[in-house]
Amino acid sequence: MPSEIILDTIVYKKISPENLALVLGRINLKTHVKYTTQDLIAGINRAMGTNLFDEITYNYFVKDDNKLGVTIFGHERAKNQLNTSVHYDTYRGVGIIFNYTARNVLARASRLLVTIDIAEQPKARINYQKNFGGNRDWWWSSELYGALLRQEIFFNGKASDNVLYNSVEFTNEINRNINSLKSYFGYGLHYQYSNLKPKYDREYNPNSPNISNYNLNTIEINAHYAYNDMDKVFFAENGTIMKANITRSLLTNVYTSFNDPEHSSISGATNGYTKFGFSYQKRALLRKKITGIVGFDSYFIFEDKYKDDQIPYSDFGYASKYFLGGIIPSSGSNRFSFPGLHEDELNVSQYMGLKLASQINLMGKIYLTPHFNIATVGFESFDKYINKAFSPKGKWDDGFDPSLVISGGAAISYQSILGPIHFDTSWINNIDKVRLFFSVGLSLNP
Repeated sequence: MPSEIILDTIVYKKISPENLALVLGRINLKTHVKYTTQDLIAGINRAMGTNLFDEITYNYFVKDDNKLGVTIFGHERAKNQLNTSVHYDTYRGVGIIFNYTARNVLARASRLLVTIDIAEQPKARINYQKNFGGNRDWWWSSELYGALLRQEIFFNGKASDNVLYNSVEFTNEINRNINSLKSYFGYGLHYQYSNLKPKYDREYNPNSPNISNYNLNTIEINAHYAYNDMDKVFFAENGTIMKANITRSLLTNVYTSFNDPEHSSISGATNGYTKFGFSYQKRALLRKKITGIVGFDSYFIFEDKYKDDQIPYSDFGYASKYFLGGIIPSSGSNRFSFPGLHEDELNVSQYMGLKLASQINLMGKIYLTPHFNIATVGFESFDKYINKAFSPKGKWDDGFDPSLVISGGAAISYQSILGPIHFDTSWINNIDKVRLFFSVGLSLNP
């Protein structure tokens, strides 16, 4: 083939009418325009990125002796699919996931996901996405997520296990692709309901918090941007992930009752707040089978001035602040992994963190990942945090003053047919403990 081609005819075959507009928008080929074969392949890759096809192939043909055409064949996936996965991890126990995926059932260029995690700590997600616009670059997404968890909660620096943490989140977003394979921006409306209560009465569990019941309702609006060009979902060797968002609270209502009869229950609205978040991770192949990893996170909460008739958000906004901990990503808009901490172990208002790691492909599908994480965290207002952020004197396990969190360790992993298997050993400062983590399979997470 010549280095440049001009197509007189483009024929699409075995592509359903529901998917055709999306494929046309992604491939984005036009007649009587100069292209290279690489341009054609790039368009097909964008169409494959929709996950609508098992395969897309193409053939050139010559028409009227001097006119060049191309036929693009689609091999579509089934409209309705059932999937299942088993998983286990040290924090959440064992479970089995059932997923139903439907494409173009409720509307053209749409996808419906229903996923249930039947587990010791069950979760469920329903997600509906509809693409629209001339090239299908706009998309609307609605998601309902719920979880019934058992948490280790810190109140006033004291740990309490056997706390039931039930939450429901509902998110509506409208997004616009910048690059259909890599990046988008958009706006969202987010509702969250959280309920915490001790699993046992305090007389049977003296370590439980003084709180007998805690409810938090929040409504937030946000603007967000996301970029991801990692070359793999698991054990990526090259690529960048970048996320940024700014969020404003519209409603934050809290109800809290106490075991101590001398404390009356608290009910009402808190002062408002604005959140700002930014995450960055870069992976690059330093040499054959060795990947360097650098990551940075910064997430802050700026509280409005507190009024006399309001409940202080810094004291009672627990469920809508940031949670740190865990090895694998967690579902929820305010959760971040941090090796050495148990999942959701640390609840903070302010957070800046740095990650350095390397991923070494020992052989086949076996990887060794030494890692080092350092972060400064704050538990109160941004002003109180930023003045001491770079010289923190507190201890993170106390949960009061700005503190330094440091962890180091290594994970050995295997890409199995069930999903990734991880075994991690990490040391964490202040409590000077070495903690072990083990997981296998695909969890219900982003």
